[in-house]
Amino acid sequence: MKWLNVSFFKIFDQYKFIEANIQEYPTFYNEYLLHEKIRIYILHNLFLEKSYRT
Repeated sequence: MKWLNVSFFKIFDQYKFIEANIQEYPTFYNEYLLHEKIRIYILHNLFLEKSYRT
């Protein structure tokens, strides 16, 4: 669960050099955006589920 609270670039430090110019890598950028949206969606749903339980 902890990894959901961390961005790709914090998990995979070896790709940190791409972060500043990520738009220069369109395929990677599109995949990154998709995964970030999914990550945020999952976090959002987990938060809602938790809030309904209390």
